[in-house]
Amino acid sequence: MLHSPYNDMNFLAKAVLLLFITLAIYSFLSINTALNTSKYFELFLIVLAAFSALEVQKVAIPYITVLAIYITFSLIYALLLTDTYFLDFLVAYKLFFYLLIGFLFLHKQYFDSRFIKNLFNLLLFVFFVKYSISLLGGFSHRPSVFIENNFELMFLLLLGVLSYHIHGFKITSFIVLSLIFIMSGSKSAILALAFAIPVLLIQRLTLIRILSIIVFSIFLLSAVYYVFLTRGALSLENIDRFLFLNVFLSEYTAFNWVNLLFGAERLTELSNQSCSSLVYYEKLFSYKDANSCYSVVFHSYHLRTLYDHGLVVYILVILLVYKTLRLAGHNNRLILIVIGVALINGLSVSSFNSVFFALSLFFYLTTYQNESYPRFRKK
Repeated sequence: MLHSPYNDMNFLAKAVLLLFITLAIYSFLSINTALNTSKYFELFLIVLAAFSALEVQKVAIPYITVLAIYITFSLIYALLLTDTYFLDFLVAYKLFFYLLIGFLFLHKQYFDSRFIKNLFNLLLFVFFVKYSISLLGGFSHRPSVFIENNFELMFLLLLGVLSYHIHGFKITSFIVLSLIFIMSGSKSAILALAFAIPVLLIQRLTLIRILSIIVFSIFLLSAVYYVFLTRGALSLENIDRFLFLNVFLSEYTAFNWVNLLFGAERLTELSNQSCSSLVYYEKLFSYKDANSCYSVVFHSYHLRTLYDHGLVVYILVILLVYKTLRLAGHNNRLILIVIGVALINGLSVSSFNSVFFALSLFFYLTTYQNESYPRFRKK
């Protein structure tokens, strides 16, 4: 199945499928329970990263070194000078570990294009069935398979974009994908879909594609309105992220220009007043002290990153994601979709800081390179 110079890659492909199938079955058996399978995907990436570290590409070494230095410096500063609990640090800095792991995966040829197509079709079926059962059976108005759908739908969309980019656009898959996103009730997911598909279709403009984009835009705008209406989100006061933004601004106004550029001290707790305002989200409070909270409680990637790391690192992260994908041979159009989807996701949840983005990046970096793969046609 896999045409790769690496040994045992067929085993890896089977292991990946087994992981997804096992977690999907677990999801169906636990249909009344909100799942969080992040730890299984994180363990999977850590094991693969350790394997990939045995042969690191020279071009990746400078980036890995810089990321390792930033993580190490921040860890020492946080643990010794601000008395931060290690687990709180780990949650806040996952993004940089994921980027480092991404560079370890650079130029690794683990999967062929058929595997990506098969995996996407499998997940498309699983998501559609699980979401349909959840809604029709009244089990949940916000269905999910692996985790809260704000997170997992970013992965499904990015995997679909990669599959479409390789194999072409299929109207049936698009219809099923759109129905899944509408059933999800996720505002950020719908917006990400509304951004990604038109950009993907514009790649080669034909009359059919132009008509498809027009029809798609009308359909998606209606879907966006429906989701926002049913979620009571047409008023800013009804959007919980608006509350996070207000609390963020109350903290951010006290920043000096150094904080604006490079963020707060590693890691700085929010004020008691801010934590009290967000007490409803106590599950995101500190592991060490249930009465204190960090930027994680903001939910939004943009707010978290600007608070902890500042504008400079915020921009550098985007550039590093771009560089990783560019070094892997992907064209600018595809990279625009990946970064755009992640940034839209960051309006709601953790974007680049999510294991589901790291998982997406893993497949983008490790799909087998061959002459027929469109990513090598520079556009």
